[in-house]
Amino acid sequence: MNTIKTFRDVTAWQKSMILVNKIYRASDTFPDSEQPVLTTQIRKSATTIASTLAKAHAFNSSKAKLRCLTIVSGLVFELQTFLEIAVNLGYINKEFFDLLYEDSRDFEKMLGQLKNSLD
Repeated sequence: MNTIKTFRDVTAWQKSMILVNKIYRASDTFPDSEQPVLTTQIRKSATTIASTLAKAHAFNSSKAKLRCLTIVSGLVFELQTFLEIAVNLGYINKEFFDLLYEDSRDFEKMLGQLKNSLD
């Protein structure tokens, strides 16, 4: 059994970092006019998911960890919304959207399991 020593050992954080990298690559294709708006927002959502998961590791109480995981769940839904906007505007193709969306749904399920383990 793996021992969790730092937030870097948490599988959800590791997966969130993979998702961040994918989001950055996807948003690189957005038009320059979207840099101050959609590009920034979608990247912020993804990076905040990872950073909030790291923050959750710092708390000792289940209640505080659960609060962080609830925030992360909201951020995942926000990210999914930005992905919908990006595909609807043609900034990413449908196939890439489907892959990113599926990754985010898998991550969403993982969060649900983590939250249930704290209840």
